[in-house]
Amino acid sequence: MVTFNPRKGPVYDRQITLRISEGTLEKIDQCACQYNVSRNDFIIQCIEFALDSLASEEKPNNEHEKRH
Repeated sequence: MVTFNPRKGPVYDRQITLRISEGTLEKIDQCACQYNVSRNDFIIQCIEFALDSLASEEKPNNEHEKRH
């Protein structure tokens, strides 16, 4: 099993808006604080970890990726 180890990351220039429950946001903030990373770095790394961990047959097809 691959281990998730958050770290300070690079600066990204694309900004998005995300709607999330208050409870989930509190958990994110607690974890980000525990690993001494920003909320942004933590969320980006969580998303990247989840995407990388998907089984290959579950990954989005290229047509979907091209539209976004």
